[in-house]
Amino acid sequence: MTNTGGDHYFFGGGLTGQLIFGTIDISYASTVVVQSENVRYIGLGGFVGILMSGQINASYFDIEASTQTIGIGVGDAVNPPHLMGRTTEQLKFASTYGGWDFADTWAVHARINGGYPYLRPGILTTDLPRAVKGVPYSMAIEPSMAHGEG
Repeated sequence: MTNTGGDHYFFGGGLTGQLIFGTIDISYASTVVVQSENVRYIGLGGFVGILMSGQINASYFDIEASTQTIGIGVGDAVNPPHLMGRTTEQLKFASTYGGWDFADTWAVHARINGGYPYLRPGILTTDLPRAVKGVPYSMAIEPSMAHGEG
């Protein structure tokens, strides 16, 4: 993530710039996060730029790819976040991801997705409900057996 805008204030993160009153579960970021000389960043983190009253669970960020040593630029969490920075090499092994389901939901292979985890194809066949403005959005995706596993 690189921002080259004008004289503005930004929050930059590998997954999202801002997490406010929300939850991120079981996710990772492997994106470069750098500051442009034309932009003033208030918060810059390998995973989230600013965290305000949100939660992060079982999530990881790449400290080498992001060029960031901290996962959250600024802010506070409802509970202490379970957010870990790991090297690029470490993030390419399923054993790094505590609490992740590599049997039914996630997979990892050296020649797919740059070696980082990816969702198994059956997970992506679920039709997702549309979001409605002003209504909280949450859903759990159950693994599909459409791809012949199980």
